[in-house]
Amino acid sequence: MAYDNKIKQTNKIIVDSFLELLSTKTFEEISVSDISKLAGINRGTFYRHYIDKYDLLEKVEEEFFEVMGKIPRGMMDPKIPTEVIKGNLKDYLRSLFVIVRENSRLLEKLLSDNGDQRFKSRLKEQLSYRIKNSLVLEEKQRPLDLDLAIEFISSADVAVFEYIVDHPEKTQEDIFDTFFYLLINGPMNTLINVGK
Repeated sequence: MAYDNKIKQTNKIIVDSFLELLSTKTFEEISVSDISKLAGINRGTFYRHYIDKYDLLEKVEEEFFEVMGKIPRGMMDPKIPTEVIKGNLKDYLRSLFVIVRENSRLLEKLLSDNGDQRFKSRLKEQLSYRIKNSLVLEEKQRPLDLDLAIEFISSADVAVFEYIVDHPEKTQEDIFDTFFYLLINGPMNTLINVGK
């Protein structure tokens, strides 16, 4: 038990040091020596926890995706009343926003110019996958390009994540209300109805 806590504590120190370094250096510029030095550990300790910096990055990202993947999602089925679908979506988005806020430091670093340039694409893929797997549509019920619609929504999700991270002064509720309104009513209707 004490040994497990020590491992978790060392992992946290390594990850925190890595994220701190992403504030001043690109991922490519960061070395295992940099991480170890800032963490106050030797390189051997780093290598007992991670294969290399790429392994560290992958594990940090995967941990975030695992947390995100645990959010229950309601099905979007045309046979379900629209209000139920809206309620399911609202619950899912609230949970997702909490995770984004709780992981804002991590997302700020990974989505920055210094972070992993593939992370944004992987995040969009994860979101697209979850959207596709929550849809229950028959082929004849797809009047529009479904892939384009999913790309649009997942890109908007990522943009909102970045907005949350970049605007910590904004309340989560205000951002949520605007984003939910955008999703339900569409961007043009939202802009047209601002101030009405």
